[in-house]
Formats: sequence, C-alpha cells, structure tokens
Amino acid sequence: MVDNNARVIDGASGPGDPIAPSRNKILLLGLLLGLAVPGVIFLMIMFLDTRIHTRKDIQGKVSAPFLGVIPNRTRTMRVSPRRRSRLSARTCPSFQEKRRSR
Repeated sequence: MVDNNARVIDGASGPGDPIAPSRNKILLLGLLLGLAVPGVIFLMIMFLDTRIHTRKDIQGKVSAPFLGVIPNRTRTMRVSPRRRSRLSARTCPSFQEKRRSR
C-alpha cells in the first residue's frame, strides 16, 4: 500500500549554528551564580544578626546613658584564694584599709 498522492511543499532547512549548549554562556552563568549566591547569603546573615557587637549597637537601641564596657576575656584566669587576696589588696587601696581594720 503505497500512496502516491504525497508531495513536498517546502524543502527542509537546518539552523546555521549547532544546537548543542553554548559553553561560554554556561561558564558565565556559573561564574555569576557562584559570586551572587554566597554574596546574598552573607548579606542575609549580616542583616538578620541581632547580637550586640559594638558600643554603637547598644546606643542605637537603648536611650539610657552608656556607663562602661565589660572586656571580653577569652581565657579564664585561675587564681588560688591566697593569691586572690594579695591581688585585690594590691589593686584596691581601700580594700587593704578595710582588711587592716578587722
């Protein structure tokens, strides 16, 4: 069963460029996403951070006067009770006077 009533209306023509993915576009897109995604994550972490880091953070949120700073000590100092009494007597003269009056 062969039909002879079929005919070609327009001839087939292929594209001028290859259909495969463009390597340069993929590399450029990867570079842009590789820079943009970590940047957006960094900015989100920075803006969503509610911890206090500097004196300005406190002054911006509280209307009370600022009295002082407590230093951040990374190492804990272990001092024996005998040495502790000598250290406090040396650093605070009024403590030494109070101790003598006992």
